[in-house]
Amino acid sequence: MAKIIIKCDPIPFQATKSLLKTFDTRLNDRFYQAGDEVEMKEFDRKTQEYSGERIGFTVGFVSTYMMPLNWVTFSILDVEFLPNETEPEPEDIPF
Repeated sequence: MAKIIIKCDPIPFQATKSLLKTFDTRLNDRFYQAGDEVEMKEFDRKTQEYSGERIGFTVGFVSTYMMPLNWVTFSILDVEFLPNETEPEPEDIPF
């Protein structure tokens, strides 16, 4: 099980944080597997800034069925609300 840090646009981030969005579809550049621990950080592409908000969750079921090559959909389990960050993050965290 890997520990993975990802960034997310504000609208899907807030939907995940409010527990309305219980899945994610992403480029499988991290080779997601059930049980991976993910830290998701809210990032605004317009301003190119992090809001400081972040959540943690566990990857549940992972599927590539009917997905484009190298894309994956996974369920989001055990959402944890993490304290806000105040320091800037590196630019190389993919979406």
